[in-house]
Amino acid sequence: MDTLIQADIFFFITAVAVVVISIALLVALIYFIQILRDVRYVTRRIREESDRVLSDVEHLRGFIKKEGEKVLDVKEFLGLFKRSALAATITVLADISTAASAGWSKMSLNARTPAARGRAITLYPVAQKRF
Repeated sequence: MDTLIQADIFFFITAVAVVVISIALLVALIYFIQILRDVRYVTRRIREESDRVLSDVEHLRGFIKKEGEKVLDVKEFLGLFKRSALAATITVLADISTAASAGWSKMSLNARTPAARGRAITLYPVAQKRF
């Protein structure tokens, strides 16, 4: 009989342990399912936001291409006027004004002919209209 009581106690303790472990596993499983739902929600949001970012980037690329063509057109237009041409124009205008106001021919550096002849009053307005 002593063995029978010991066996009953063993089975009772084992049954209680199985029930406690099962409840603990069930609670852990419930938390794990909630974590998986949160991960699914986060991944869905990341996917939606990444799609929005891609859409914004495509829109931005289109805008940059459109505006970039305008900038290139302006750059090509302004590229026609080099700094050297601008410097030469400024130098020639200064020579024209100086020579005309002096009343005599003035030779520019490395020039074969005088920069200008005449009076500054009549010469400068004509030059200004040309440039």
